[in-house]
Parts: sequence; structure tokens; C-alpha cells
Amino acid sequence: MESEFDNACNFIRANSGKFEKVDLLYFYGRFKIATEGVCKTEKPAFYQLTEKSKWQAWFDLGDLAPETAKSEYVERLDDIVPDWRGEECKDPTSGWISVSCPQQEESLSDKDKTIWDWVKEGNTDKLKILVTADNIMEKDEDGLTLIHWASDRGHVDVVTFLHSVNPTVINGQDEEGQTPLHYAASCGHKQVVQVLLELGADPCIADFDDCLPNNSDTDHSIKDIFDSFIKS
Repeated sequence: MESEFDNACNFIRANSGKFEKVDLLYFYGRFKIATEGVCKTEKPAFYQLTEKSKWQAWFDLGDLAPETAKSEYVERLDDIVPDWRGEECKDPTSGWISVSCPQQEESLSDKDKTIWDWVKEGNTDKLKILVTADNIMEKDEDGLTLIHWASDRGHVDVVTFLHSVNPTVINGQDEEGQTPLHYAASCGHKQVVQVLLELGADPCIADFDDCLPNNSDTDHSIKDIFDSFIKS
């Protein structure tokens, strides 16, 4: 099994672009169990989406035995690519950071970009065309809405625009209970924090770990904004 597992790891590393993210996370979690055992590392910050997904895939396996992890790793590859053993394994691309981790996002042409791509880029003009009362509350696979992403990236104009379309988005929570204010504060976007508070963001909404946007890890300059808002 050791040899099979090593060969399977090499194959996946060399062919990462052919796998879906869900499969890469499956392999990643089992690779970590097989090579490092039970997950004992701290959970990444909520805005580190890729690292958080990888950590969760590892953590969710609990105390799965390393040998079982290796067996499941190979079996999953057998299901997806039955004849993988006969294929040549080339060196991975530079975007491949470690075995079985999700690959980096590829650059897209404008015609292939979605509403999510435009909000991440902060393109307010495009969003004014695409955003509607119906789709403004849609969530991505991590439970983030458009205003979460705008707050994460520090796009003040986009935050203001999205609020004008539907003011209720201001206090929306993702799958872990974080609001746009959590994202703006943790990323150090002072102007976004200020604007969110002025637009009605509630600083007293805690996430599901009982963590407020303004907490012990918050930068002092951001804390000052919260303090000024409360005093006013």
C-alpha cells in the first residue's frame, strides 16, 4: 500500500488541473492524515478561504487511521481515473503548492467572468448591470454574499452600491456566522469598516464561535473606529 499511495500522490500532484476542488480536498485530508496524523494545527482565520477549506478537510477525518487514509486515497483515485497507473506523471506546475491542495485561480477573460469575479475585482460599473434584487442575496460555496467579498477586498464603492440595492445585506452572515463587518475588520480595511458602521452594520453580531467583529485580535486602528462609532 505504501508504494501505491506514493504513486497515487505523484499522479495527483502532476494532474491537479484535471480534478474538481471537492476531490482535491478529499485527497488533501487523507494525505495529511497519512503523513502527519490527526489534525492538531489551529484553524486558519475565516478570511483565509482556501487554507480553511484544506484545514477542514483534514480536521473532519478525526482520528482516522493512517493506513485507512492511504487506502481511501488510492480507492478514490481508482474510482475517478481507473487507468491512472498506466499514465505518465509529469512535474507539477508552479501553481501546485503541496500535494492535493486546491490549485490557484486561473485568470479569466471578461466574457467568462461571473458576478463573483466582478465583485472581487471591485468593478462597480459591471455590478450595476448584473446585480438585481433577486441575485444580491445569493451565496457562494462558503456562504459568502457579494457584500462579504466586497468587504473582504476593501471595495468601498461596491459595498455602498450593494447596500443601496438591498440594505439588509449589511448584516448577512456566512456559514460560520461572520458578517461583512467581520471581514472588513479582520482584513484591516479601515474605510470599509467606517462605511459599514455608518450604513447600519451591527458591531454586536457575534459569529458562531462567539467572536465579535471588534475582538482581541483586531488591529488597534480598527478598534479606534469602533470606539469612535460607539461614542458618537
